[in-house]
Amino acid sequence: IRVVDVDKNEELINFELGEDFSIETAVVIAEIYRHNGEWKFNALGSGFEGGLAALCNNFGISI
Repeated sequence: IRVVDVDKNEELINFELGEDFSIETAVVIAEIYRHNGEWKFNALGSGFEGGLAALCNNFGISI
């Protein structure tokens, strides 16, 4: 995962997932959020075998 400031052509974050995700059909790679006026990046790499339905179920969302 690379996050780049395109205005400055500067790499802000570089994160290697480190997993092959051979059986997962959906992956949450990261979360980006604002906390106390500052942007935060949290690398996750969470895989789900059941695709989008399994991913959504993990967050309490039914599809």
